[in-house]
Amino acid sequence: MTKYLFEELPYSGWGSSWVLKPGAVPNDFLRNAGHESGSFLKRSGNRPRVSQRLAFLLCAALLLSAILWVSMPAPVGQAGAPIPAGASGPNPPRGIHLSFLDDPTNAVITWHTVSAATSRAEWGTSPGPDYPFSVSGTDYSSPGGSLLHAATLTGLAPGETYYYRVGDAGMTSWFDGASFRSAPPRGVAQPFVFVAAGKFGNSATSAATAAAMGAANPNLAIPLGDLYYTSQQSSVRGVWEKFQAFGEKAFVMAAVGNHDYNEPSLLDHCAFVNQPGNERTYAFTYGNVFFLGVDWGLFVNDTLDGADGTGGLCGGAPGNDAIRAWIDARLAEANANPDIWWKVAFHHFPCYLTDYDKNRSLCVDGSGNPDQVEDIYVARGVDLVLSGHAHTYGRTYPVKFNNRVQDGSLYISPGAPVYTNLGTGGPARTDACRTEPYIAVCRGPIPTNGYGKFSVSENEIAFEYIENTEGLLDSFVLRKPYDYSVSVDPDRLTLLRSETGQSRVSILGRSPDPVALTVAGCPPDTTCTVSPASGTAPYTSTLTIATGSSAPFGTWPMTITGTNSTVSRTVPFSLQIASHATRTFTKGDGGAYSETDDTYVYSGLPTQNYGTNVQLLVDGSGCIAAGSVCKTLIKFPLIVGPSAGQIPAGSTIVNATLELNIRNAGTTADAYQVTEAWTESGATWNSFATPGFPGNRGLEFTFLPTALGLI
Repeated sequence: MTKYLFEELPYSGWGSSWVLKPGAVPNDFLRNAGHESGSFLKRSGNRPRVSQRLAFLLCAALLLSAILWVSMPAPVGQAGAPIPAGASGPNPPRGIHLSFLDDPTNAVITWHTVSAATSRAEWGTSPGPDYPFSVSGTDYSSPGGSLLHAATLTGLAPGETYYYRVGDAGMTSWFDGASFRSAPPRGVAQPFVFVAAGKFGNSATSAATAAAMGAANPNLAIPLGDLYYTSQQSSVRGVWEKFQAFGEKAFVMAAVGNHDYNEPSLLDHCAFVNQPGNERTYAFTYGNVFFLGVDWGLFVNDTLDGADGTGGLCGGAPGNDAIRAWIDARLAEANANPDIWWKVAFHHFPCYLTDYDKNRSLCVDGSGNPDQVEDIYVARGVDLVLSGHAHTYGRTYPVKFNNRVQDGSLYISPGAPVYTNLGTGGPARTDACRTEPYIAVCRGPIPTNGYGKFSVSENEIAFEYIENTEGLLDSFVLRKPYDYSVSVDPDRLTLLRSETGQSRVSILGRSPDPVALTVAGCPPDTTCTVSPASGTAPYTSTLTIATGSSAPFGTWPMTITGTNSTVSRTVPFSLQIASHATRTFTKGDGGAYSETDDTYVYSGLPTQNYGTNVQLLVDGSGCIAAGSVCKTLIKFPLIVGPSAGQIPAGSTIVNATLELNIRNAGTTADAYQVTEAWTESGATWNSFATPGFPGNRGLEFTFLPTALGLI
């Protein structure tokens, strides 16, 4: 069988042309040529036209070796393509798209032009022109030579609608008429829509998918990798011109696909996207949703490629160890934030397969690969995982480690992710479905083009898969019912009579209406209050307990209750009213009354103050110089007072313990209670009425600092 290789012939003039000639190419490449392996398919020029030189080459080829000449239409997006709606001038902006740098007060607008130009952006909260804000952009070239421009809009009010215009510095060529909503405040639950699909390329199908995604009026758009399938910059630009259908109104946050490594190149991809961090593996928070985008590399089963989220633009440390550590740390941070309600991971390669279009995955799902990430996703509570490697649509039920957790189409706090494959942005493929019980939908045998739409509210994500011609094909709802809990720290107090103590009460979780706090079990002659007594979860309150002079001794079990309109949650608390109590004050423990004043005085320099020294010296002879003496002064100036945690004035000290850390052993040392006033910054050997002998109550105790460590 004769095999063919597409090869570009050098020529001058216009034209988009290929030569098909015999060559050693695998059979299966012909099926993918120009789609899956665009590095073999080279294009040039703008419009179909055969020059005289090309006609001569064509005739010669036909006579000598029956080589076939093929003339193709120019890819959309090259010079000469229609000017986008809303643009004007001889060199208008094209491929306009927004991106989000994890700061709701900023937005980046990126575009390209056919010829070199300056750049400027103008914006405001009402349509222009005559916008109140403006900024000069940055003009740069991609490694492949595309002329790019980026402008950062600053000072945005979160959650506000903005209108904008971009163009050259003099606005002789410009684009106007689009608007977007700035990101909501971090952690604030504001309803929004995001859309996602992968496997695009510069085709009529991808144009239809991009247009449909734009018609959904999203706030975020997530292209799931394999965006270009070409090394030709004109077609790369053509992809972004198609993406403008959603990119001019939504933040575009793309994943890296395996074909994006060399079609055109990672550096070219990074030049266009302008995303957070190193632009390959990154994270951002949009409202109450944490998003995590991961570059797993060129091959699914290669555990040494890809990139974590460190390094500069288009950087990152390679390998699964680095990637896993980075994403696990970011997810742990998200879990520590009570305002983050949802966690969504997206990347090109799938974790679970639903058909046989692809045979390898990141999880142990029967494809023969080790688990590269599922353990982290399950442990950290990821809710959704989006991928776009297979040219088909499919998804799972909530699943962990091959076990279906819930079925149907309403998933209530399932404790396991739903995995979706949305590689349907461009030309479709078909293949047989897999039959594992965790597979909810498989469209493998049916050519499918479309996108996923996710409508997010505070406690619900509603998903719809929209096919370009058939419309709605699939839907499900993820829901986390409102719930909250009450905690108290510390959960017990010991108070004397006529003393006040406090604990912190925390209302964690979510409630659709305010949660009111009450306290039960407060003993006689004692007041127990919480402030604030009501609030919107999550919030914190202070429990204050004040005992009277005749409050009864004993241990009193108490209950703190948080109540909304439908449910109550309780937490136990214990109060002990005692005839005596223990108070501990340690330098450096962060306590409000643990401040320690300490210094030493030295007979060798009797007017020198040592209050800033970190070591305290005690020596009856030869302290620093021969015959010299050092004495140390220590006091806790804040421990007595009326506040919670202090020792009430007039209390009887039954027992007191002073702990010291000995760094240099010595012999017998004596301790005295000093009655003469001194300060940490002013005490010297000579500052006392009798130099070197502060007024005191006499010897209190003797100790032996003969061993190192705490005594």
